Amino acid sequence: MFEPGIIPDYFVNKRLGLLDSYWSVILFKAVNAWYLIILIRFFEEIPKELLEAAELDGANPFQVFWHLVLPLAKPALATISLFYLVFHWNEFFRAMIYLNDQGKWPLQVVLRQFVIDGDKVAIVGANNASNNTGASQIDLRSLKAGMILLTIVPILAIYPLILKFFTKGTMSGALKG
Repeated sequence: MFEPGIIPDYFVNKRLGLLDSYWSVILFKAVNAWYLIILIRFFEEIPKELLEAAELDGANPFQVFWHLVLPLAKPALATISLFYLVFHWNEFFRAMIYLNDQGKWPLQVVLRQFVIDGDKVAIVGANNASNNTGASQIDLRSLKAGMILLTIVPILAIYPLILKFFTKGTMSGALKG
């Protein structure tokens, strides 16, 4: 699938001198408009009375934000963090376009090259593949299945850590007091 905005995005990165650097991949979607709208809506729903009460108690705007707004926003921030994590973990297309040096390729590009193209050299190295020794003797289908599992494990490991914020966020408005 080819995004319509990728051509001007490529030229912007080229003009800024970001081609073949990690910044071209990192800065892409650093601020997602949709996620920003979700956070703005969340912050708008914080009761004004709560903020006014903190100000009456003598809190300055920074203290209100740090001690009141951020703790209330943990579920929303955890959700957005999970969205960003999954998006950037699965992103390989931009790295394939912007990073020409194979030494700079992220894990997803190497795994994609191996799983889709069947390029065993990307995983085991050219020296081992030509000698047919070591890791190059592993069955190709088993190695592909292991690589696919490798892409899922980090997300599955982080999800239980963030799950507590989801349950707190859904239960926070259940009781009035």
